[in-house]
Amino acid sequence: MPDTSSARRGFRLPGGFRLRRGDENLRLWEEKLNTPLFVASLMYLVVYAVPILSSSLLPQVELLFLFTQVLLWLVFAVDYAVRLYLSPQRFYFVTHNLPNLAVVLLPAWRIVGLLAMINITATRQYKRLSEFVMRMLGYTIIFIIVAALGVYAVEDGAPGALITDVWVAYWWVMCTLATVGYGDVYPVTIAGRILAALVMVYGVGMFGMVIGTISTWIIEKISGITEEDHAATKSDVAEIEREVTELKQIIMRQDFLIQQLAAAHLESVSQGDDIAQGDDMEQYSRADGAAGE
Repeated sequence: MPDTSSARRGFRLPGGFRLRRGDENLRLWEEKLNTPLFVASLMYLVVYAVPILSSSLLPQVELLFLFTQVLLWLVFAVDYAVRLYLSPQRFYFVTHNLPNLAVVLLPAWRIVGLLAMINITATRQYKRLSEFVMRMLGYTIIFIIVAALGVYAVEDGAPGALITDVWVAYWWVMCTLATVGYGDVYPVTIAGRILAALVMVYGVGMFGMVIGTISTWIIEKISGITEEDHAATKSDVAEIEREVTELKQIIMRQDFLIQQLAAAHLESVSQGDDIAQGDDMEQYSRADGAAGE
């Protein structure tokens, strides 16, 4: 029987805090790190942009910025790993929290968490649509900033490069993202073309997501589905997940008790056989003695 006591106790962190799997602990972890991760995402964007925009940094300073950038990326990677561990339904967490995984790839996207709290309308029937608009706007702005700086960093100084200014880089990213592609400027390096492919994929995916979300919202309004219906459905699913988790824990405890009872029964049967065998030997000895007399 595997030892499940360590899983129930969780891992102890400095300061006495234990990591135990469960929705409540996951919520507490996210609340505690919400502000620190927002600050870390801002720092990541700064340490990413400054070495690219500044040409007067000492090599030691550039190395320090690079080290800080890698360290901040590790912070977001560890945060995602911890949240994945705390989640009772790990596959569900991965498939239904793709923005969290995207933040590991691009930590500056964590800033969007603040923009998502800003609603462009106070009307409840437009709340989900406004949240989606703010999130997509935030993701796209940060993506444009990071992509433009990246293509400028790899193109500037390359032979035959056309993107030799950061503002030209922003123009190129916006044209490529909008799938316009005027062709007046384009990357000539391999790294620049890889970035161009990523920008194209993001642009196509963004427009597809926007169209799909707006279409779904219109269909819901026509069919009469309200925000309360979505909230009720989500709460029902959460309640079912909690009940399933509790049933799994009960089944594990029952299996453990059954195995303990089976082991105790086998031990008692073995002891009974030994006692019976001893009685038979004693009776045989008595009979043998009587026959000798």
